[in-house]
This record gives sequence, C-alpha cells and structure tokens, in this order.
Amino acid sequence: MSERGGPLCTVLRIENLADAPVVRAVTLRRGLSAGLDRLRAGEAALVASDLATSMAKYSDGGEIMLDVDLRNGTFWIVALDRGPGLPSLEDYFQEAFDEDDRPTPLRSVSLELGSRVGAVRRLADDVRWEAREGGGSRISCQISLNPGGGPAGRTTESEKSP
Repeated sequence: MSERGGPLCTVLRIENLADAPVVRAVTLRRGLSAGLDRLRAGEAALVASDLATSMAKYSDGGEIMLDVDLRNGTFWIVALDRGPGLPSLEDYFQEAFDEDDRPTPLRSVSLELGSRVGAVRRLADDVRWEAREGGGSRISCQISLNPGGGPAGRTTESEKSP
C-alpha cells in the first residue's frame, strides 16, 4: 500500500484523544463493508483506535489510513505519525515494556503503545514498521479478509459470534 493509499482509502486525522472513538467507529464500518465478519471488524477497530490513542498521547498527531485490497484479500490499517520515531519495529514494541512486561514511561517515542501493544500484535495478521522521510513512523497492520475470522483464520469456535 502506498503512503497515500488507493482510490477508496479513508484518511482520518489524529490530533487529540477525542479522535480515537471516531477512528474506532469508522474502522468498524469500513471493516464490515469490506467483508470482515463482526468479530474481525471489531478487532480491526480495536487495532486502529489503539494506534490513534497512542498517536494522540505520545506523538505530534498524524493520520490513520484505512484501505481494502480485494484482489489480495487484505484490510489495511496504517498509522502515520509525526513524532520522532524509533529505529526498528522490535524497538517500537519492546521499548514500551520493562522486564516484568509492565509498561514503562518513554521519553521520545512516536507511537508508544504501552499496554496496547499486545492487542496490535495479537489481532493484526502482520505488523510492519518503517521510518518516514522527514520524521515520524509508519506502522502498517494487515488484516486478512478471511471468512473464518481471527489472525490468519485462527479464531476458535468459542470466539466466533453467533
């Protein structure tokens, strides 16, 4: 997915914490219209709202892009922040926790996820990080349009909604 997305890409600006519930609602609707089942659309909405919350708290704002690639069966959630960024995806995830797996305060992190990092890692089928030219980070979360639900279709029967 390009930095600006495809022709059906939805771009949501993030400036403050009040934007996160909007991101959640829009992501839920976009996910359902893209073909995600209710559970997977809700999971996608959680990923997007957690990224938006972290962006509002710990960076200088940015954008959440939602896009659908029907040909490859992928729902994309891309966070583009304006913060200082981190040198790698592992640093991004590991910097937020101490040795007891408790969130730690960070001094200069763009999208510090704190306790939310588990949800992003667990619910997205693939997460990629890259530094953006001019500063900030790009976090790309891929969610498969899979009728079985769950990351790569691994949702258990007890997790599926009736």
